[in-house]
Amino acid sequence: MKGKCKCRFCEDELVQDCMEPPFCQPCDVVFIQCKQCGESFSNRLKVCPTCKTKTAAS
Repeated sequence: MKGKCKCRFCEDELVQDCMEPPFCQPCDVVFIQCKQCGESFSNRLKVCPTCKTKTAAS
């Protein structure tokens, strides 16, 4: 079942379905998933806010 999700930062509806990597146009944020803990967070962060694992881009 597919559904729409809201951006954690601006509460606008995300472009893609919840089951796909979401992207928020108003915020210009792509949500990535932490390979260590599985938490979804903004690609602008250098570390996962949950487990503090560094992102691949860091």
